[in-house]
Amino acid sequence: MWFDSHFHGDFAEIDSQQTSPDISGFLVPAADPQHWQRVIHYATKHQQPYALGVHPWWVDAQWRDWLTSLPVGCNAIGETGLDALKGDFALQIESFKAHIELAQARDLPVIAHCVRAVPELIEVISQYPNCRGVVHAFNGNVNQARQLIEMGWYIGIGGLVTYPNNKRLREVVKQLKGEGMLLETDAPSLKPYNWPLEHNQAKALLVVADEVCDISGVTPQVLSQTLNNNLANLFNL
Repeated sequence: MWFDSHFHGDFAEIDSQQTSPDISGFLVPAADPQHWQRVIHYATKHQQPYALGVHPWWVDAQWRDWLTSLPVGCNAIGETGLDALKGDFALQIESFKAHIELAQARDLPVIAHCVRAVPELIEVISQYPNCRGVVHAFNGNVNQARQLIEMGWYIGIGGLVTYPNNKRLREVVKQLKGEGMLLETDAPSLKPYNWPLEHNQAKALLVVADEVCDISGVTPQVLSQTLNNNLANLFNL
């Protein structure tokens, strides 16, 4: 059984995909406050966990007001984080810290986006030793992954690991063998290598799972159990 820890995709697909014995569920993070109610509606309808936050791409003059009004009842805070390629990075750091503080106040994990900013992300996280969370679509190195895991965080592994040229991430998966990992699709983005469709879908989680098993040399049964334990530890699911 595989669980998708980061899904923004098509809920119509989930209606049929949920009948599969190989996918147990999905966590839906809201990136844009304008979509919070939509995420709450569909995740509740499908009895799946969800997260609310302000994605670093949408951090602007209003982010404090949005965060102050963030509804209760979610299973995690996010998607927050840092993106060195888009937006006001200094403001993103400020917002990321505020998300972590809110998560601590509500005793919830954090879902973090991170692009070209793993050292900076780790620096912020190190300032909050009691915080827990996951860095989704992780694309750092083995040492960075271990630093995060030692701080009580997890790394999300998705379609990026299926690309043969992504030797750094594939080495992370080979070394960790499921330790501190969660699987994800990030659908409709980050589709796997040679994915035949225009957009990523929930069923791509099976492709990611197969690739992780092949790289790590771990059987599907052992990997699934490890990942389910990780999921339970982080989200209490």
